[in-house]
Amino acid sequence: MSISSLIYRLDLFALEIIVEGFLTVDSMGRKVYSKGRVIKWDVEFGSYTVELLMKCLQTEVNWAPNQSATVWFFHKRLGEDIRLTKEFQMRDLFEMYKSEMRCHLVVAILDNSKIAEVVLTDELKPLCVIPPDEFELANQLERLHPKWQIHKGLQLRR
Repeated sequence: MSISSLIYRLDLFALEIIVEGFLTVDSMGRKVYSKGRVIKWDVEFGSYTVELLMKCLQTEVNWAPNQSATVWFFHKRLGEDIRLTKEFQMRDLFEMYKSEMRCHLVVAILDNSKIAEVVLTDELKPLCVIPPDEFELANQLERLHPKWQIHKGLQLRR
Protein backbone atom coordinates (compact mmCIF):
# COMPACT_ATOMS: atom_id res chain seq x y z
CA MET A 1 0.00 0.00 0.00
CA SER A 2 1.44 3.36 -0.99
CA ILE A 3 1.68 6.39 1.29
CA SER A 4 -0.76 8.37 -0.86
CA SER A 5 -3.42 5.66 -0.50
CA LEU A 6 -2.82 5.57 3.29
CA ILE A 7 -3.32 9.34 3.49
CA TYR A 8 -6.49 9.00 1.42
CA ARG A 9 -7.79 6.26 3.78
CA LEU A 10 -7.28 8.54 6.79
CA ASP A 11 -10.08 10.81 5.59
CA LEU A 12 -12.56 7.94 5.19
CA PHE A 13 -15.18 7.23 7.78
CA ALA A 14 -16.38 3.62 8.12
CA LEU A 15 -20.13 3.09 8.28
CA GLU A 16 -21.24 -0.36 9.33
CA ILE A 17 -24.90 -0.55 8.38
CA ILE A 18 -26.95 -3.33 9.90
CA VAL A 19 -30.06 -3.86 7.75
CA GLU A 20 -32.77 -5.79 9.57
CA GLY A 21 -34.69 -8.45 7.64
CA PHE A 22 -38.01 -7.28 6.16
CA LEU A 23 -41.04 -8.43 4.16
CA THR A 24 -42.21 -7.04 0.84
CA VAL A 25 -45.12 -8.00 -1.39
CA ASP A 26 -44.17 -8.76 -5.00
CA SER A 27 -46.26 -8.00 -8.11
CA MET A 28 -48.03 -11.39 -7.80
CA GLY A 29 -49.18 -10.56 -4.25
CA ARG A 30 -46.75 -12.99 -2.58
CA LYS A 31 -44.84 -12.01 0.51
CA VAL A 32 -41.08 -12.04 -0.02
CA TYR A 33 -38.66 -12.05 2.91
CA SER A 34 -35.38 -10.18 2.50
CA LYS A 35 -32.77 -11.50 4.89
CA GLY A 36 -30.95 -9.02 7.10
CA ARG A 37 -27.35 -8.20 6.31
CA VAL A 38 -24.44 -5.95 7.12
CA ILE A 39 -23.23 -3.37 4.61
CA LYS A 40 -19.81 -1.76 5.10
CA TRP A 41 -19.12 1.54 3.40
CA ASP A 42 -16.18 3.89 3.62
CA VAL A 43 -17.40 7.44 3.13
CA GLU A 44 -15.63 10.78 3.08
CA PHE A 45 -15.54 12.24 6.58
CA GLY A 46 -18.04 15.04 7.09
CA SER A 47 -19.31 15.27 3.52
CA TYR A 48 -21.80 12.38 3.47
CA THR A 49 -25.42 13.53 3.75
CA VAL A 50 -28.64 11.90 4.93
CA GLU A 51 -30.10 12.30 1.43
CA LEU A 52 -27.12 10.54 -0.17
CA LEU A 53 -27.25 7.80 2.49
CA MET A 54 -30.94 7.14 1.77
CA LYS A 55 -30.39 7.08 -2.02
CA CYS A 56 -27.50 4.63 -1.67
CA LEU A 57 -29.51 2.45 0.71
CA GLN A 58 -32.48 2.40 -1.71
CA THR A 59 -30.18 1.20 -4.48
CA GLU A 60 -28.41 -1.37 -2.31
CA VAL A 61 -31.39 -2.78 -0.37
CA ASN A 62 -34.31 -2.46 -2.86
CA TRP A 63 -37.37 -2.05 -0.70
CA ALA A 64 -40.90 -1.73 -2.16
CA PRO A 65 -42.40 1.65 -3.16
CA ASN A 66 -44.86 1.46 -0.26
CA GLN A 67 -41.98 1.08 2.23
CA SER A 68 -39.38 3.41 3.70
CA ALA A 69 -36.15 2.98 5.58
CA THR A 70 -35.63 4.28 9.09
CA VAL A 71 -32.00 4.74 10.11
CA TRP A 72 -30.89 4.75 13.75
CA PHE A 73 -27.59 5.38 15.53
CA PHE A 74 -26.40 5.53 19.13
CA HIS A 75 -26.07 9.16 20.26
CA LYS A 76 -23.17 9.21 22.73
CA ARG A 77 -24.12 12.48 24.41
CA LEU A 78 -27.76 11.55 24.97
CA GLY A 79 -26.97 7.92 25.74
CA GLU A 80 -29.75 6.56 23.54
CA ASP A 81 -30.58 5.47 20.01
CA ILE A 82 -31.66 8.34 17.76
CA ARG A 83 -33.44 8.21 14.42
CA LEU A 84 -31.30 9.84 11.75
CA THR A 85 -33.51 12.24 9.79
CA LYS A 86 -31.79 15.64 9.64
CA GLU A 87 -28.47 16.83 8.27
CA PHE A 88 -27.34 18.28 11.61
CA GLN A 89 -27.66 14.77 13.10
CA MET A 90 -25.30 13.42 10.44
CA ARG A 91 -22.79 16.17 11.29
CA ASP A 92 -23.17 15.30 14.99
CA LEU A 93 -22.62 11.63 14.17
CA PHE A 94 -19.34 12.41 12.39
CA GLU A 95 -18.16 14.61 15.28
CA MET A 96 -19.14 12.13 18.01
CA TYR A 97 -17.40 9.22 16.31
CA LYS A 98 -14.42 11.21 15.00
CA SER A 99 -11.95 9.48 17.34
CA GLU A 100 -13.02 6.00 16.14
CA MET A 101 -13.64 7.04 12.50
CA ARG A 102 -16.43 4.44 12.41
CA CYS A 103 -20.05 4.15 13.42
CA HIS A 104 -22.79 1.51 13.42
CA LEU A 105 -26.15 2.34 11.87
CA VAL A 106 -29.26 0.18 12.16
CA VAL A 107 -31.73 0.24 9.28
CA ALA A 108 -35.31 -0.99 9.55
CA ILE A 109 -37.50 -1.18 6.45
CA LEU A 110 -41.13 -0.45 7.36
CA ASP A 111 -44.40 0.02 5.55
CA ASN A 112 -45.17 3.71 5.09
CA SER A 113 -48.35 3.26 7.14
CA LYS A 114 -46.26 2.01 10.10
CA ILE A 115 -43.64 4.79 10.05
CA ALA A 116 -45.86 7.16 12.06
CA GLU A 117 -46.06 4.55 14.85
CA VAL A 118 -42.27 4.51 15.14
CA VAL A 119 -41.83 8.28 15.35
CA LEU A 120 -41.94 9.46 18.94
CA THR A 121 -43.76 12.71 19.60
CA ASP A 122 -44.16 15.14 22.46
CA GLU A 123 -47.66 13.78 23.00
CA LEU A 124 -46.33 10.82 25.00
CA LYS A 125 -47.37 10.75 28.65
CA PRO A 126 -45.12 9.31 31.37
CA LEU A 127 -46.12 5.91 32.77
CA CYS A 128 -45.45 7.09 36.31
CA VAL A 129 -43.91 10.08 38.03
CA ILE A 130 -41.05 9.52 40.43
CA PRO A 131 -40.95 12.27 43.04
CA PRO A 132 -37.67 14.01 43.92
CA ASP A 133 -35.60 12.75 46.84
CA GLU A 134 -36.78 15.61 49.10
CA PHE A 135 -40.24 13.97 49.39
CA GLU A 136 -38.65 10.80 50.74
CA LEU A 137 -36.75 12.85 53.31
CA ALA A 138 -39.96 14.68 54.25
CA ASN A 139 -41.82 11.38 54.72
CA GLN A 140 -39.02 10.07 56.97
CA LEU A 141 -39.13 13.25 59.05
CA GLU A 142 -42.91 12.97 59.43
CA ARG A 143 -42.59 9.38 60.68
CA LEU A 144 -39.92 10.40 63.20
CA HIS A 145 -41.78 13.49 64.38
CA PRO A 146 -45.52 13.03 63.69
CA LYS A 147 -46.46 16.31 65.39
CA TRP A 148 -44.37 18.30 62.90
CA GLN A 149 -45.94 19.47 59.68
CA ILE A 150 -43.67 19.24 56.67
CA HIS A 151 -44.17 22.02 54.12
CA LYS A 152 -42.65 22.68 50.72
CA GLY A 153 -38.93 23.33 50.83
CA LEU A 154 -38.65 21.09 53.90
CA GLN A 155 -39.67 23.82 56.34
CA LEU A 156 -40.52 22.33 59.69
CA ARG A 157 -43.36 23.75 61.81
CA ARG A 158 -44.80 22.55 65.09
